[in-house]
Amino acid sequence: MRNNSTHMEDTVVIDAPIEAVFAYLTDFRNTAKWHKNMKKVGWKKDEPPGVGSEYDWIETFAGQTMVLDGVITSWDSPYSFTWQPTNSPFPITGGWTLVQKENSTVVTRYSDNQLAGIMKLMNFIMLPMAKRQVRLELKELKRLIETGSKV
Repeated sequence: MRNNSTHMEDTVVIDAPIEAVFAYLTDFRNTAKWHKNMKKVGWKKDEPPGVGSEYDWIETFAGQTMVLDGVITSWDSPYSFTWQPTNSPFPITGGWTLVQKENSTVVTRYSDNQLAGIMKLMNFIMLPMAKRQVRLELKELKRLIETGSKV
C-alpha cells in the first residue's frame, strides 16, 4: 500500500533562552504578528495551556479559508507541544520542538497529513507553497523574539 502521508518540517535558531521562546510561541496573542495569514487564533479557555487545551485557529492559504480549531495532544514546557485539529477536512497533526543550544534555541515546526482525492493531486503544487510560507513565518518569529517584541 502506498503511503499518502506528507511530512513538512522546518527549523530556525533563535538567539533567546528556551523559556522565552516557548512562552512567546504559546501565547497565541503573538501568532498574528509572525503568521501573516492568520485571521483568528486563541485558546478557548482562559487557563494555562496543556494537554487537552482547545484552540480556535482560522487562517487563509492559497486563497482558501481554513478553520482548524483543535486540541493540544502533548505538552512538555518549554520543550515541545503537539496539536491536532478537531474539524479539519483531512487528517493532520503537528507540533513544535525546542532545544536549548548554548545561548540560543533551536525551534522546529512540523506537520503530517494524509491527503486524499483532489488534495492528493494538488500536493505537488501546495506543498512548496506551504513550505515557503512556514520558512517565512519562522524567520519573522525569530526576528520578533530577537528584537524583544511584546504582546
